[in-house]
Amino acid sequence: MTDESEVDVQFDVSTHTLTTEFSSDTVTNKGNVDLTVDSERSGITTEVSAEGLNHEDLWNIFGNSSAELTSDNVNASDSVVYVDADENSIVLNGREDFEADFTGIAAGEYQFTSSVTDTTAEDTATIQVTEAGDTDYSITNVEQVESGDIAEITVALEETQDASIVLGSADTDYATAVNVSGVEGDEVTLTFNTHEAGNSPWGVAGDNSDVSIEQNVENSELGTDPLPEYNWRLAIGDELTSDFNSSDLSTYQLNQEYDRDALVVQAHSGFGDVTTYTAPADQNIENLEDFNEYATATDTIAENDSLLLTLEDFGAEGAIDDITNDYQDDFILEITQTKSGVISDDTTEFNSSNGSLDLELVTTSSENYEGDLVFKVTGDNLETYNDLDYENAEFDTTFTVNDSNEYVAEDEDVEYDVALDFNKRTLEWDDIDSLPAEDGAQASGTTNVAPGTEINTEVDSDEGGFVDLSDAVVAADGTFTTEFDLAGETPGVHFKMTATDTVNEDNTAVAEDVTLEAASDDEPETDVDVSAEYDSPITTEESTDISAVVTNNGDSAQTVDVELTFNGEVYTEEGVEVGANSSETVTLTTVNGEDLDAGDYDLTISVSNENVDASADGTLTVEDASENGEENGTENGAENGEENGNENGTENGNENGAENGEENGNENGGEDDGEDDGTPGFGIAVALVAMLAAAMLALRRQN
Repeated sequence: MTDESEVDVQFDVSTHTLTTEFSSDTVTNKGNVDLTVDSERSGITTEVSAEGLNHEDLWNIFGNSSAELTSDNVNASDSVVYVDADENSIVLNGREDFEADFTGIAAGEYQFTSSVTDTTAEDTATIQVTEAGDTDYSITNVEQVESGDIAEITVALEETQDASIVLGSADTDYATAVNVSGVEGDEVTLTFNTHEAGNSPWGVAGDNSDVSIEQNVENSELGTDPLPEYNWRLAIGDELTSDFNSSDLSTYQLNQEYDRDALVVQAHSGFGDVTTYTAPADQNIENLEDFNEYATATDTIAENDSLLLTLEDFGAEGAIDDITNDYQDDFILEITQTKSGVISDDTTEFNSSNGSLDLELVTTSSENYEGDLVFKVTGDNLETYNDLDYENAEFDTTFTVNDSNEYVAEDEDVEYDVALDFNKRTLEWDDIDSLPAEDGAQASGTTNVAPGTEINTEVDSDEGGFVDLSDAVVAADGTFTTEFDLAGETPGVHFKMTATDTVNEDNTAVAEDVTLEAASDDEPETDVDVSAEYDSPITTEESTDISAVVTNNGDSAQTVDVELTFNGEVYTEEGVEVGANSSETVTLTTVNGEDLDAGDYDLTISVSNENVDASADGTLTVEDASENGEENGTENGAENGEENGNENGTENGNENGAENGEENGNENGGEDDGEDDGTPGFGIAVALVAMLAAAMLALRRQN
């Protein structure tokens, strides 16, 4: 656009958009949801209406259902800025989430139309209002705990998002009440810290950021003590009575009680043992994660290494935060050092209660807490305790839990005698005379420093003209193993081997005149066999598994790869572990005869690793099922027919001949008085049968 002065003026025209959405598609007529009004433009006002709802309904939904619809109340509202009785609409201020309370609204589906008051931007949002059922409250689960622990209490709510819970009563000289609001689902789990019963014991478990609680406690008798052993009355209802007074035990009551249960609190069961640990001097143990990664249980601490200890089974999870703030008087560590003299002993005491020894609590959070308290002795890993003698002294150590701790009875301190010794750092090689001239030549040694400590190692040969450096880490058993690359060096030369403690470089181990031996070219001896296991022959209607039977006849376990080559395919099974002097059977494939033609199929199974190479060959024969049936039927039919014919013919011929001959002879002789009319003893037919049977038998024997 150009004006008369020929000045170019440019501007953009964009379409204003508006989006509205309810936080849920459904709501009961006792519940509430949020209506989100969003736009790319800030500072908007939005007119909202809905078919079937008048301006008073909309005021009750978005304004204040408990406040009368007046100009003063509308002006005092943060969300509603105008109510239009003529248009049955309201105007909402801004773009945000507006709480919509549908209490008392008739059940049905409602479409809300929202229009920006100064543009044409418009959107709709639909919600289904359902008839609310009866409100109900119940206690579904109460965790039984010891005094000092945190109990979980799960409650269920029906047709409501709010509830009140009361624990205790005037009869027990203690009561606490909590109002819960904003419960989105059917239930919520609350926490109750029995250690903090006199302060603010209630909390919400898990990720329930929308749930809010308001709690009160009357603790004039309990004070700051943990909740003691008892079956504490627990009740749930809609709300506290109207005369509730947080300072009056008698008013800790519900307007209507719906359900009742009990929080069972048992007495604290006491403490377990005290165990000492060490950790590398260069690792700072700041939390339980560090402790679990670096600490190793031991009763011997090397100079400079960290000293830690645990009080096992302390329990009282709810007390961790409280203990963190004030534990120095409750837990006392004392180490008494005695050095024997010619005339008298020299005794030195290190005590955490007077500052001569620093005891720091590592367990400062209930996260990852499993019931054990962890302490560490600070002071730059004991280096500041200059009077500590690591060579010529004996030590008596005690750890005490004083009766100032809530879980120790009055005048009954709990004291532990702790076995503990302190030593100078030591480092030595094993008895090593030679190493092979190969990469990965291993050398090992022992030390008393904390597991996890790094050891620098070196081989140096003036004679061979080589140097190699490597690192090792101390294992849990106090050993270390390092590897050197000596491949290509000249066998027969001598070298020096040195190990150096990275914490204290004065702590070294040296092995002189170690001989470099020739590397062995021989493969390690192994004794592994393999055989193929399968059914053969099979027909084209049958199947068989092809398996490898791997047998390890050696004294050490082997991990091998197994491979089958069959009919142009390769089947593998990697990482098969076979124990010493044992066998493993591995099925590699299943062969279906219907997938193959009749014939012979060669197969090869092999097993291998860097030291093993064994194989087995075989042949699987597949026969045509139809040919086998026809051949067997023909052969069996001919053979059985011939055999039965011969046998039956001979037998029947003899029998019939004898019978007929005798019968006919008798009959004819009687009738004809001895006239010779036929073959003596046989009828003609019987004779023919007998002759035929004899001929067939002779033929069969000839064949």
